[in-house]
Amino acid sequence: MGEKATKLALINYVKRLEKTSNIEIVPKHLENPWSYNIFNKLCRLIVKKIVKKDRDQAKDIICGWEAAYKFHVKGWTQNDLSVEDVKFLLPFVFRFIDIVVEELNLNNEMATYVQDNLFTININEIAAEIYEESNRGKITQLLQNLKMRKDLLVKLNVLYKSKYGEDLADVLFRSKDEFKKFLGIKVML
Repeated sequence: MGEKATKLALINYVKRLEKTSNIEIVPKHLENPWSYNIFNKLCRLIVKKIVKKDRDQAKDIICGWEAAYKFHVKGWTQNDLSVEDVKFLLPFVFRFIDIVVEELNLNNEMATYVQDNLFTININEIAAEIYEESNRGKITQLLQNLKMRKDLLVKLNVLYKSKYGEDLADVLFRSKDEFKKFLGIKVML
């Protein structure tokens, strides 16, 4: 409950930013732009922007987001939250939602800042992460980026090949079972 409410508050905040500033923040070509990493990045961006003006508000954003994440992991996934835990964490989530819904700036400066930073991807970092993962026999980072930004594939392949001397198709082939699962194809045993 807490995690979904915080995510909805963040999505609606971005929509309000777009509407009031007339700036497109979420690129229209992204099929499913909202992931844990994007929500987490948005929280970090908000905190970086407000921390100098209001340290307490920045702390409340951090505490609320962490409490919501704990609801998801400990509560939903692990079923390991007591009633006392919920009573303790819930006010942090409510404060987070109040800040995001009622107190954050909806000006052009904030909209431009979020637009410039939220969906930007450092392909050098991605290539390095893919390389590290492929050495461990995994391709999770590659699959996540393919899902999120299909338009980066060509650029990423060129960069990856120039840095690591291997085509991403070869990485995919080595990890074909994981890739098939990602695509929803049943793997024959």
